[in-house]
Amino acid sequence: TEDHILLKGEAFDEEAELPVFYSTKQFTAVGLVYILKLFVHCVFNHNKPALELAKTADCENLIRAATGQYQPYFGLCFFALALLQNDDHSTDSDKESCLNKAISIRDELGMYMKMIPNNFAMMHYLVSADICRIEGKALEAIELYDQAISTSKENNYPHFEAIANELCAAVWVARGKGTIAERYLLDAYNAYKQWGCEPKCLQL
Repeated sequence: TEDHILLKGEAFDEEAELPVFYSTKQFTAVGLVYILKLFVHCVFNHNKPALELAKTADCENLIRAATGQYQPYFGLCFFALALLQNDDHSTDSDKESCLNKAISIRDELGMYMKMIPNNFAMMHYLVSADICRIEGKALEAIELYDQAISTSKENNYPHFEAIANELCAAVWVARGKGTIAERYLLDAYNAYKQWGCEPKCLQL
């Protein structure tokens, strides 16, 4: 949709299709829908809907049920980011639970990075960076975002490069370094443009 909240268009309508997937127990299809929704929410900075979806019962299990060797881990990366993008969790225990789950996924991605670095390094660094941001370790976060950016460039993943640049820009803004943040946002814009995501370019 125009607000990028629902997956709804000529090719697919989640409001019509998801109930069918559930009723026919096509849980791999449900997992793929969840993965795409988390990805879109993270791209367009829909923090609250992303967190709500990530905290839905069985969200993680449905993501892991998605078909393919790569798709579930792509989904888990954005599942972790969704848990980390909202700093206004209702309670400290809820915040700690979200952080611990993200750390667990970071470690899992790190294990796969050792085996297949081209596909998993940028995801591992991206989640690691955002964990450091939440923990108040700004300089470590910036270094890890930079690693996510460089590995994304090396392996031709402009969408990861763009997201890492945008998140790193937010850290620089929080540190009062707007000029540096602008450079990261420009790089994010160029990466989104390379990827072909014109709506995000307009948002930036």
